[in-house]
Amino acid sequence: MSDPLPLRSHASPSSASVHALDAQAFLDEGHLVLVFQLRGDLERLKVPGLGPIRRGDRLWEGTCFEAFLRPVGSEAYVELNLAPSAAWAAFAFEGYRRGMRDLDLAPDLRLRRGKGLLALRARIPLADLPGCAGSTCLEVNLAAVVQEAEGTVSHWCLKPSGERPDFHAPESFVLRLGGEGA
Repeated sequence: MSDPLPLRSHASPSSASVHALDAQAFLDEGHLVLVFQLRGDLERLKVPGLGPIRRGDRLWEGTCFEAFLRPVGSEAYVELNLAPSAAWAAFAFEGYRRGMRDLDLAPDLRLRRGKGLLALRARIPLADLPGCAGSTCLEVNLAAVVQEAEGTVSHWCLKPSGERPDFHAPESFVLRLGGEGA
């Protein structure tokens, strides 16, 4: 299991309402486990209310946690969107932003919201993620989109780069799970 890693805000805009945002990803008995924790002034953020676990659309337009993963050496990758409302979305790509298709998952989501804390834990079978079940090593990007109550959106990830946020960029897959050197 990896230690929590800090997500960093992309150049601008940032969010004074977020005091800390970190994430973890690890493999556990044939599952991908993702953990996100946002600490801050939640009343100043636009956080959707909790509902049933369900597929959602366009989750990246509001507050949501994201993971991108691909087998080492592959152009193909998977995108996971996990909202604090318990809505989720998943997509497979053949290469950088091309060949997108929806994935049908049944993620196990656990959400916690308390004074100044928003936490999400997802457990997803690797067999449901194309190319990931048979891979001995995955490259991962962990990210988040945070929307302020007044509408401003900030983008967070492990290694911000470029003028505009692009969580799909091949160079943003900086975390390794499994295999040598992980």
